[in-house]
Amino acid sequence: MDLLEGLKTSLAEAVSGALRGRGTDLDPDSIDINDRTQKSFGDLSTPSVIKAAASKGLNPREVGEGVAASLGEIDMVERVEAVNG
Repeated sequence: MDLLEGLKTSLAEAVSGALRGRGTDLDPDSIDINDRTQKSFGDLSTPSVIKAAASKGLNPREVGEGVAASLGEIDMVERVEAVNG
């Protein structure tokens, strides 16, 4: 596994745990961590937070901000930001 794939796996696991603490439950294998084509918005993103929140009738922006706040201590991650959920 290369370094980027290892980071994506760690992020998926962290997002899964953060979502679980906010009333949703997604297996890490079902969380998409995508490379951004528009680098001004960052290097990686996931639409899984919005989808998980919406499936439970939760506010995607609030869930996204909570997940982002809980991901701040991951090695190799400089900044985490919730954008529109």
